[in-house]
Amino acid sequence: MVGIIVTLTATSIALMMLEVVGFIGFLLIALRLFILSRLLKSESLEYATISFLLLSFSQLSMAFSAIIATPNISTAMYVASGGFAALGFYSLTDKYKGRGGEWNEYALFPLLSLYKLLIAVPDLAAGFFGFKTSKSVESKTNAVMIGIAFTFLLRGLIIASAIFNPPLSILDSGLIVVELVRSSLIMALLIKYIIEAGGL
Repeated sequence: MVGIIVTLTATSIALMMLEVVGFIGFLLIALRLFILSRLLKSESLEYATISFLLLSFSQLSMAFSAIIATPNISTAMYVASGGFAALGFYSLTDKYKGRGGEWNEYALFPLLSLYKLLIAVPDLAAGFFGFKTSKSVESKTNAVMIGIAFTFLLRGLIIASAIFNPPLSILDSGLIVVELVRSSLIMALLIKYIIEAGGL
């Protein structure tokens, strides 16, 4: 633990403290919105609660990124911070309407397509790093890690394919199959580790 969190320079401490203040602020806003959503029974306030909770996670991830010495972990926390922030802001985004209150999908198509592609990026990155990680693990675990990495890559491709507007049932079915395969692989990995460690 000491070897991981030791970059306590004045800059990193200052950055961490600012991020923690932001984390507390967003968390308190989320808590307040949650209370109001219960009192008013407002669905929109419930969504806003989740959005600000995601933004608080973004701040917390960035706080860890500022003080973790290991470059790979620090970078991962930084990327996670941006991911949480993007999710938080995206869920707060108002939907644009065309004339007559109907969706102006044709005007927004390029923008919506970009969103779909960007949403797929974390999964594609997870698949890439998963394949890279699999090279450094023992041979028995290697196949399972490759399988898990492949499921993330496949999920990213399924999400990216949403730009072609396929039927929602096909996307849902694809995601269910991918998640089922990954869950099975994770359980196989867990059983392997339990057997090797002599039980939980």
